[in-house]
Amino acid sequence: MAVFFLTSMAMLLNDYHDRELDVAKGRLLASRHPVCFLWYALAFATISFGLSILVWFHNPPFGMLCMGMWITSVAYNKAQSNPVAKNLIVSLNVGATVIFPLLAGSKTSVLWFMAGIIVVVITAREFVKDLEDMEFDRGKKRTLALVMDCRFEKSSVSLWKLFLTLLLVTLMF
Repeated sequence: MAVFFLTSMAMLLNDYHDRELDVAKGRLLASRHPVCFLWYALAFATISFGLSILVWFHNPPFGMLCMGMWITSVAYNKAQSNPVAKNLIVSLNVGATVIFPLLAGSKTSVLWFMAGIIVVVITAREFVKDLEDMEFDRGKKRTLALVMDCRFEKSSVSLWKLFLTLLLVTLMF
């Protein structure tokens, strides 16, 4: 439950923070209901913080991981000026979910490998998403794709995004 509320909080905070930028991308929900998004984000932040504390009392390593995810999720929108930090925060938070069994005492080295692969794939997927949004983000946001001044065709970017998403789904199985 803590991870559900943590990830939901991160998405709600990001949607609230980027609501005006997302209008150009056709994502209108947060801009039409900013007060609701802010209240939902604050509620989920409070619930996820409380659950993380409860987890910490029950299992300190799990709790520390949850609190790390909470802190980085809140910091994500503050890292808008550093595109590398933004991509790494998302990648490490998604990869961190694989670490829970390791913290429970699992000796499976495959989980470390999976966590590493997930971090790499999510990092690549975040970069591809930035490539896809370059025309909307130019002059408004600072993304890695803009900083590197990448030039790719929209069709190849969409194919890469699909490939990386399918790779993640395959890794889950």
